[in-house]
Amino acid sequence: MKSDMGNYSGICSRQWILIPLLIFFLVLCSLFSWAAADKQETLITITVTPENPPEGYAFTVTGTLTDASGSPLGNKRVSLESSPDGDPAYPFERIAVDATDRAGRFEFFRGNHTPAEYIRVSYLGNAQYQGSVSEAVPVHNAAVYGAGTHPSRTTGGLMLTGSPDNAIVLLDGEVRGVTPLALNGIESGPHILEIGKPGYQNQTMEVFVAPERKTTF
Repeated sequence: MKSDMGNYSGICSRQWILIPLLIFFLVLCSLFSWAAADKQETLITITVTPENPPEGYAFTVTGTLTDASGSPLGNKRVSLESSPDGDPAYPFERIAVDATDRAGRFEFFRGNHTPAEYIRVSYLGNAQYQGSVSEAVPVHNAAVYGAGTHPSRTTGGLMLTGSPDNAIVLLDGEVRGVTPLALNGIESGPHILEIGKPGYQNQTMEVFVAPERKTTF
């Protein structure tokens, strides 16, 4: 049987082992807190041209990404996002990605076959800068319903897995990515799908997106 002195020594040894671990944990937490507090705020402006484009008209989305002092942030990845009703309770779908130029500017193009929607631009942030999101802007007469009340909340998806890989995918005349590709948040109904790659015959077809389902091609 161990003596009380032996038990006491064992407890002290364990305590001395725990103390460096506790100090390391506290230092690590302090570093993370300092890094989070040291991140600079960012701002995104957004402009649609032409202003308030009606259904059936193409438009461009431009703007700038800056820090809180107004200095441009170049070579930063920003995303164009879409929602059928602008309801913040539902996630916006990322539909395109661009990199800002040296002046912090970005530009996106939306075709004339795109639906009534609310669009915004977001920046995820990095180790130096906080993320930010622009205001949501209604286009193609989406504002007549009011934010959060648009009737076309029913959406579906497409999964494009066929060969060849890295073929360019266009949906309703807009580049959406390369194969293999999963597209979500697409308004239910008919759409024009185009798939092409140099050296291969381009394919154009009409596809029907079913509500709350993902169709595979």
